[in-house]
Amino acid sequence: MVRTVRVEKRVNEIVNRLNKTKVERKPDLKAEREAVNEAERAERKLHMRDKKRREEMERLEKERQSEIRSYKGLMVAEKMTSNKQVASTNKSLQELEEDFIGGVSGELEGRGEGGVERLKERGEWRGRGRRREEMNDIFATYPPQFRIFAPLT
Repeated sequence: MVRTVRVEKRVNEIVNRLNKTKVERKPDLKAEREAVNEAERAERKLHMRDKKRREEMERLEKERQSEIRSYKGLMVAEKMTSNKQVASTNKSLQELEEDFIGGVSGELEGRGEGGVERLKERGEWRGRGRRREEMNDIFATYPPQFRIFAPLT
């Protein structure tokens, strides 16, 4: 709805002030549109680059995590010993076991070589018999239907 108002007398002072601030311009709409499109393309390109970089970082992180979880480094030929090599050392199976257990427990506890012997000297070594008793105690706490293994003897 358009409402027309009739003015009895025209006030030139107001009209002159309006005419002074009036700006007529002939915009180049095509150039403006192209500038806006170019800015949008640049922004999209930046987002795509950012997205690709993030995806690449995620892919590398995923590969690194899968490499950590894989068993590739577990069975390395340089770290393996054959039965012939073990037999050539002229040690009994028990000595080899004690060396292995001593080395592992020493590494884990920061005690170096012969960790088991040191624990035995100090009286801190918990022999196998004691472990069996503890395991039997643990098995006894399970309800009968969940006891998978027989008590250790």
